[in-house]
This record gives sequence, C-alpha cells and structure tokens, in this order.
Amino acid sequence: MSTYSQVWAFDCTKAFLPVDFVICSSPQVMQANEIHEKAWFATRARLDIAQKKALLDDQRKWLKHYPPQCGIPAKGKLLVTISHDFQQCVIAELSSRTEFLQNYPYSSDSSIQSIQPIDKLENTELKERVTTEDPVVIDDLFYLPNEDKPFTGRYETYYPNGNKKGVAHIKEGKFDGLMTLWDENGQNKTEKNIKNGIEMPVVDEGKENGNTNASASTAYSSDLSVKQKKELTVFFGRAAGKQAKVEDIVNVMPQNKIQEMVQSGLNLNGFLCAKIVHILPLELSGKYEVACIAYGGGEAQKTYIVDALNGTAFEP
Repeated sequence: MSTYSQVWAFDCTKAFLPVDFVICSSPQVMQANEIHEKAWFATRARLDIAQKKALLDDQRKWLKHYPPQCGIPAKGKLLVTISHDFQQCVIAELSSRTEFLQNYPYSSDSSIQSIQPIDKLENTELKERVTTEDPVVIDDLFYLPNEDKPFTGRYETYYPNGNKKGVAHIKEGKFDGLMTLWDENGQNKTEKNIKNGIEMPVVDEGKENGNTNASASTAYSSDLSVKQKKELTVFFGRAAGKQAKVEDIVNVMPQNKIQEMVQSGLNLNGFLCAKIVHILPLELSGKYEVACIAYGGGEAQKTYIVDALNGTAFEP
C-alpha cells in the first residue's frame, strides 16, 4: 500500500522551474507542498463542474504569481544557491494557499461563491520582504544573491550573540527610510534617515525652534573646503552638459561664485532657486543639501539634495 508521502510527494526528478528546485531543497518545503497538493485534490473532489473551472483558473494564476512574491523567477535560469529566505517564503505561500483551499466555499448549486485571492492580491500592496542575507552590490545597487532585480524590503543583521545589530529599509536597491543600529549589548541605539541612498542631515533643534543663534552641527557655505568647492564646480559643469571632473578644476572660485554656480546648476536641473541660503556637505562624498529662496523677493525656501559629481539634484 502506498504511504501518504508516496502518493503526494513532489517528483524532484522532474523538477524544471526554479521554484521546483526550492521545493526539493528541504524536507520542510516538501511537506508543505504535499499538504497543499492533498488540499487541492480534496477541494476539487467536492466541487461541481463550474466551481472546478473557476478554482482551476484561480490556481493557475496563483502558480504564476507566488514564486515572484518570494523573489524566485517564475521561469528561466536555475538558482545557484537556494537561500533559507526562499524556503521560508515558499512554505508560507503554500500554507496560505492550503488554508484557502481547505476553506473554499461549497455551494449545492452551481453558483460560484468563492473569493478570488489572486485578483484581490494583485490590487493590494504587498507585504514588505524581510531578509537577513548579506546583499551583494552591483553598480551601487543592492541585490540578494541569485536575484536579477534590485532588492526592496527590510534588511536585518544580528551579532553572533543573537542581539539585533541593525535594521535598514531598502527600496529598489538603495537604502531608503529609517536605519536603526545597536551595539552588541542591544544598547546605544542610533537612528539615521536615509533618502534614496543619501543620509539626510539632522535638523538642528535650535534652528527648528527659531533660535538663529544656535550653532549648527554641519558646515555651512562659508566653511566649504577646496575639495568641496571643486565638487560643486563640477556640479555646475555637468548640469550644463560638460564632462567636468574634480581633477580638471585648477582655479577654485570664491565663495560667492560657488553659490552662483550651484544656483545655476539647480536651475538647469529644473528647480526653483533664486538665492542660496546654505550648502551643507553630507556624509557621502559629493552629496550636499542646498536650501534656496525659491523666488526673487520672496521668503519661501526649497531644499534640494545635490549629487555634485553627477550634476544632478532631487527634492528630498
């Protein structure tokens, strides 16, 4: 007599799609798949013809949909390394689908009362992916091993003693959002605000509260170094369409000229800037926060992030 596992076991000798190899990589994933297969056949056995057709259509959608949810290609090249994250995600997807099948509404008539979870899921925001795998960096973007799209989700790291070391949010391969770091004892929490891969400056509390005499923790325009002035000269040159490089800058312009060039560079990038208020060098080389009076004779300010070495800018 055939055992349960023999009847429902996935035939790994016929594995073809990338997700097939994930299923075959772990006894736990195999078991989740076996339970799902059993639920599928048991559910179909109690449906009428119309309901079977509706469920089959939905199952086909789900089979195409769930591997990419786990970062696994729907088809194509095989995975060189099958990560624990892949396995856990597939188990979760299979378990969720099993629960859906087990609770699939049954009707004595031919009317279809079942929900369509795949259609519903396609119109809702997906849950944030979480990984503890160390990403690889390709062209300044973070990828998880064996994935061909930049990673989006939450990246968590841990110390050998099990304490959490850091949590960072990544969007399309770049740090984006709150980054939190702890020491090995779980103390001394540090938080950083990252926008599109660039650390944003912390607002000086005195200035935020209207105290103009408060000292700033970062350098203003008058404190720019020679190197920083050269970088901002490159910003203007590249914004104007020239292939400028820092090493090509021989004559360093005075402060007022640097501000004029930054203003012009922002205008060339399509941003409003009638007068520079301040220029703050950020921690990342070549990146600056620039505040401007938006309109001549006005008081309203606009803040931009300047990527000097590329001649570009954006609003944070």
